[in-house]
Amino acid sequence: MHGRMLSHMDQDRIGPYRILRTLGAGGMGEVYLAERADAQFDQQVAIKLVHGGALARGMLSRFKVERQILAQLDHPNIARLLDGGSLPDGSAYLIMEYINGLSIDLYCDEHCLDLSARLRLFQTVCAAVHYAHQNLIVHRDLKPSNILVTSDGAPKLLDFGIAKLLDERHAVQHTVTVTHADIRIMTPDHASPEQVRGLPITTSSDVYVLGVLLYRLLCGSGPFVIQSMRLSEIERAICEKVPPLPSATIGEDGSAEAQAFALARGLSPNRLRRALRGDLDNIVAMAMRKEPERRYGSAQQLAGDIQRYLEGKPVMARRDTFSYRSAKFVRRHWLPVSTAAAVVFLIMAFAVTTYEQALRIAAERDRVAEQRELADRERIRAEEVSGFLVNLFKLSDPEENRGNQVTARELLDSAAQRLRSALGDQPATKAALLETVGAVYDSLGQYQAAVPILNDSLSLLPGSEDKPRIDTLLELGNAHFGAGDLQAAESPLQEALRLAQKQAGANSSEVAHALWELGRLRQLQGRLPEANDLLQRGLSMLESSNAPATDISALLDDLAAVYVWEQRWPLAKETYERALEVDRRVLGDDHPRIAMHLQNLAFTSQSLGELKRADELYREAIERKEKAYGKGSPQTAAAKLNYGSLLERMGQLDDAETEIRNALEIRLTEFGPNNYRVGYARVSLALVLQDKGDLATAENEYRQALAVYDLTLPRTHQYRASLLTNFARLLVDRNKAPEALAMSAESIQIWSATPAAAASNAHAHAVHAYALEHLKRLPEAAAELGDAVPIMIKTRGPDDPAVRRAQSWLKTAQPASPQTASISGAAVH
Repeated sequence: MHGRMLSHMDQDRIGPYRILRTLGAGGMGEVYLAERADAQFDQQVAIKLVHGGALARGMLSRFKVERQILAQLDHPNIARLLDGGSLPDGSAYLIMEYINGLSIDLYCDEHCLDLSARLRLFQTVCAAVHYAHQNLIVHRDLKPSNILVTSDGAPKLLDFGIAKLLDERHAVQHTVTVTHADIRIMTPDHASPEQVRGLPITTSSDVYVLGVLLYRLLCGSGPFVIQSMRLSEIERAICEKVPPLPSATIGEDGSAEAQAFALARGLSPNRLRRALRGDLDNIVAMAMRKEPERRYGSAQQLAGDIQRYLEGKPVMARRDTFSYRSAKFVRRHWLPVSTAAAVVFLIMAFAVTTYEQALRIAAERDRVAEQRELADRERIRAEEVSGFLVNLFKLSDPEENRGNQVTARELLDSAAQRLRSALGDQPATKAALLETVGAVYDSLGQYQAAVPILNDSLSLLPGSEDKPRIDTLLELGNAHFGAGDLQAAESPLQEALRLAQKQAGANSSEVAHALWELGRLRQLQGRLPEANDLLQRGLSMLESSNAPATDISALLDDLAAVYVWEQRWPLAKETYERALEVDRRVLGDDHPRIAMHLQNLAFTSQSLGELKRADELYREAIERKEKAYGKGSPQTAAAKLNYGSLLERMGQLDDAETEIRNALEIRLTEFGPNNYRVGYARVSLALVLQDKGDLATAENEYRQALAVYDLTLPRTHQYRASLLTNFARLLVDRNKAPEALAMSAESIQIWSATPAAAASNAHAHAVHAYALEHLKRLPEAAAELGDAVPIMIKTRGPDDPAVRRAQSWLKTAQPASPQTASISGAAVH
């Protein structure tokens, strides 16, 4: 039985274990069932052995990685590593927990588990996979045979042999790369598109394969039919074809195969088809999306959506509508709903009968001394507020203002000034009014004016921990990062989150708003994964707490901004459109927030190359903002600034310069010279001047903007990286190639560490190569441009000015290359 082992094992033993039989064998080694043979205790184990020798070096390297991976994992649903070592001939072995069970699909069918039981079993698998992900490990081969279910119904994950360590500090000496030549070590019909294509593998790959596994558990077959093992056929099936939904694979009642599949799930084919249609179809489809960023964010999130399905709640994978949520609610609570409908008439009748009695009780309660005292306090407070407002609005009386027109901003300034000396004996009232004035300053973009007002409000009631204090802290954080002081915003936002969790509960709307504001701060700090996570958590809490629709639309707008920074343009556009739809329905088409959504959609259209549509949207947004806020407002300036960038791209440089200079002047007036918004406007102006050939003035604007960014933003911020890329190109044109080389290298370093920034990274590499070209290092420049130009064409389009510049640089660096003429064609594939 063990002839291959006799040459290097004494009497079929490895350490204290005696070999019983072979469990499996391959070209590089075997897996054996063994038992403890030293009389210490009874134990059966599985021993995986990889033979030594030159031909097995690659497999031994994988084996070392697997041993490292298993040593990190300690989970009840993952087969444990017990021991490991090597034999004298160089063979290596692992001693692992022996799992006596059936593959998960066979177990479900043999035990005729219904859909709910299959889903709960699958959730346990998701929990084990999520645990591995938290330990920075991706399994990459989650096929049914690698998930065994024991006799007591516990699933166990096996075979981390081609798993990937995400933590490069541990994997650097044992890197396992799955290339086309290594296709045999993955299971084609259980592989993600990025795995088949040889792209970087992340936790999203396991989420995809979990979707494939769920597909099989639900309908009894796999999603793909692969005709051959040729890589081209595998890639066509996995990466291009859209599989049928699980419900569509169930045949008619007369089909013997359909009857067998349905019977294993305790249903008829028609009932199984109806059960799969809808939420389960959508859950599987979302997990198996071709694009990793459109799948569930984690295995835990996938399991959570299944839990929502099991509880009869709306799932993330399905578009949220009122009718859908209502149907789910009624299905979950049919008995209370039915009972409530039956007694509504009785309640109304009872209410009419008891109305007069309630009035009498209320009148007697009002006579109680405590209530009278409370009423007196409220009356005094109302009189104080009324007197304050009356005096404030006297400013609009011609006898008071002597015929001069008084603006809303002047009324607001007057209110702030008078509040400092008014209501001294009513601190709670004064604090509330100050918070209101500060919030109005914030809404007008007057952040510097809002900060001291909000600080005064907080100082009036220092020991308070109620909701008004939480709201004021959130407003103060917003004012700080609006004023450009990102560091100062951290403390009030963290305190607001702490108080909200303490006073309102972990899943309250107050906590959701605190997470929301922290997410906006992380976005401005360039910490995009954290921002995405915080905003997603806040959105989930708001949706589950029946928050106002306008809160949800505003949060969606901020979440879309994160997608913009990640350059996920279609997702950003979809999210902006969802926010616009909500606000148009709830607020009406003439609300100022509609202008903000139109401006954001214009920017995404511009980034997607839809320039005519972007022009129309910008014009409408500017017109609406000028009407709502005035021509000199920060809100209008933001729209004009982005519109100027569009005009620059369209070649209308004079008009672009006019719009951008106007926006820069407004921002300097409102925010002062050292605000990152002013730096952003200077960069936009420098780009226009650079295109117009005014290089000296453009260089001055770049240097001023860089000084502002270095003062207000992290050194790894995307704004700074973009500035460095464009500034480096100008420096080459100014015959300052050495400085340009260092500057573009720094921008590459930032973009390389930024998720989903392939287009910007390629642009930075192209500018770096441009500097090399001017330093007469033509081979290096040609090689770098050869890599960068195809990516730029694919992400920006062949007509983008930056792409055309990069193509001309490539021709200069490699004039005789036959690829130059066709670089815009086959090279992008």
